[in-house]
Amino acid sequence: MTISPYNQGNEMNCLKCNERIAFKAKFCGHCGAAAPEREVSGRAGEAKEYAKDVLSEGKIAAREAAQLAKTGLKTDVGKSVAACAALGAVIAVPIPFVGPLLGAAVGAGIGLVRKIV
Repeated sequence: MTISPYNQGNEMNCLKCNERIAFKAKFCGHCGAAAPEREVSGRAGEAKEYAKDVLSEGKIAAREAAQLAKTGLKTDVGKSVAACAALGAVIAVPIPFVGPLLGAAVGAGIGLVRKIV
C-alpha cells in the first residue's frame, strides 16, 4: 500500500522529515528536501484529459461557427436575421422578464420569417 503525502487541504507531508509543508512549496522549510511532485492520476487524470479534449473540440467548433457566421451574413436572409436579432436584443433590454437573449432569439425568428414569407 502506497501512502500519499497529500491530504485534502492546502498542505502535504515532507517525504523526508514528515513535517507539514504548503502544497505549493518546492522545498521543505524544515529539512530543505525537495517537495514531492504533484501528479494527477487515476480518475482525476482521466477528467483532466477529457477536459483538454473538450476544450480542443470547443475551439474547433468556435472556429467553424465563426466561418459559418461570416458566410451566412453575406446572404440576404443572414443579414435580415442578424439585424432583427440585434434589434430584438436592444428592445428587450429594459424588459426584465424577457432579457436580451430571448429578445435576440425572437428578433432572429422574425427576421427569418420576413425573408421566407
